[in-house]
Amino acid sequence: MPSGIYIRTEETKRNISEAHKGKHHTEEHKKKISEKLKGHFCSEEMRRKIGEAHKGKKYSEEIKRKMSEAHKGKSKGIDNPMFGKHHSEEAKMKMSEALKGRKHSEETKRKISEALKGREGRKHSEETKMKMSEALKGRKHSEETKMKMSNARKGIKHSEEWRKKISESNKGKKCSEEARRKMSESRKGKKYSEEHKKKISVALKDIPRPEEVRKKIGESQKGKQISEEVRRKMSEAKKGKKLSEEHKKKISESNKGHLCSEETRKKIGDPQKGKKISEETKQKMSEAKKGKYIGKENPFWQGGTSFEPYSLDFNNTKKQQILKRDGHQCQLCGINEPLVVHHVDYNKKNSSDDNLITLCNRCNMRVNAARNYWTGLFQEFLAAP
Repeated sequence: MPSGIYIRTEETKRNISEAHKGKHHTEEHKKKISEKLKGHFCSEEMRRKIGEAHKGKKYSEEIKRKMSEAHKGKSKGIDNPMFGKHHSEEAKMKMSEALKGRKHSEETKRKISEALKGREGRKHSEETKMKMSEALKGRKHSEETKMKMSNARKGIKHSEEWRKKISESNKGKKCSEEARRKMSESRKGKKYSEEHKKKISVALKDIPRPEEVRKKIGESQKGKQISEEVRRKMSEAKKGKKLSEEHKKKISESNKGHLCSEETRKKIGDPQKGKKISEETKQKMSEAKKGKYIGKENPFWQGGTSFEPYSLDFNNTKKQQILKRDGHQCQLCGINEPLVVHHVDYNKKNSSDDNLITLCNRCNMRVNAARNYWTGLFQEFLAAP
């Protein structure tokens, strides 16, 4: 063989390769080859050729098992060729580019998942976490991926520490209208357990809601019909609760000028029938009303018409005449004392017999509201034969 560098031709390399096919090296031979290759780096061209040669090759399960067994316990710590070394930014970029577009098969994904199960997770540094977060920004998962991620998380319970971290990271974040809509849609039809409801209630206690949020909640509830069951639950939940003075004041302000329908009044009145108010409660109600509902502050204020003088013919004789005509009974509830004579059209100057009717004190106060209704009712009653 001539001295100098000997370069094998492609044909020679192919012949050598064919000659080695099917041959097995002894363990001693493999060890010698390994020792000789330590510290040896293949050129870019050689790496490319090796890579091309392995493309499309499929190893048998037996070969895979042998390779796995051979690697066990090796390449750890100082035995790893990358021990104490770091990939350059250029190398990282090349690796990233090479892996782009690759998709693992379902079998591979399952194996990776199984291999990672039960492992004590390696903790990433804050710098690494930040880099991973930046890399994922702007990425959008497909609907299929979202569904798979959702299914994979089903049944997983986070620790209290983990929940706390999630809560802290979400503080101050504002969801877009689209995100809120999607979250709302996903929750439709879901029923929370009693335990879950209790936890939500405790978490929301003492959290002040801004006026904007309250307004939005109020607008969203307009026109909604609450079922009897929900009303009953709300009533039970409020039992024994005492409202603060500030809260009471706000409710009072919000109800000013609001008139209840006849149906609502009936519903409010019916449950109160037969209830006995304690003396203490009566006293509190009396104290609360002192100095209130006087003059213009009274919801039945009619511009001071009660101070106008009656007509001259509205005297004791006229009153006794009307009382006798009506049998000394209230024409609404039927009781016989104490009684007053009421002007049907609320005009004190009109004291004709067909404009006067006998009422008890309670009913006389009652008819101060909805005057048009009562005027029509009494006129029909008096006009009847």
